[in-house]
Amino acid sequence: MGSHLFSVGILSTVVPVTFVDIRPVRLDLPGFMFQQGSLLELPFPDKGLASVSCLHVVEHVGLGRYGDPINPDGTRLALSELTRVLAPGGILYLSAPVGRPHIRFNAHRVLAASWILEWCRPLELVAFAAVDARGVYHPVAAVRDYDDAPESYGFFRLTRPTAG
Repeated sequence: MGSHLFSVGILSTVVPVTFVDIRPVRLDLPGFMFQQGSLLELPFPDKGLASVSCLHVVEHVGLGRYGDPINPDGTRLALSELTRVLAPGGILYLSAPVGRPHIRFNAHRVLAASWILEWCRPLELVAFAAVDARGVYHPVAAVRDYDDAPESYGFFRLTRPTAG
């Protein structure tokens, strides 16, 4: 969902990719399909996707920077929509700025890391990694340590539990 076209283009050489962005995209690559859409109304059925990647996008939703309407709840609603489309047993790969909450209008939001888990319920955390404010990568990190930290970057791997 949304993301850097260079990265998505490379990924499409390995696995088929459907790329969704609010902005129009013209890119003709084998394994790459574009679908214009909003993270607030994804063009996919409930629980229909086995794998969803949203890397450094949700923090921008609702700030108007990319042509989307101003919406104070944009990030929370985008996370709810990503949760809606993830299939049982599916994986959501998500990254966003985390730490002491604030907005750098109209660039991005910084979120308390635990907010992401709350806004993605009933998804469960599989793994969390972070790059702290000093630029040090922590491959295994504690979410609670990034609720009031200086601006850092969180990398979440979440799953929807399979039915019992």
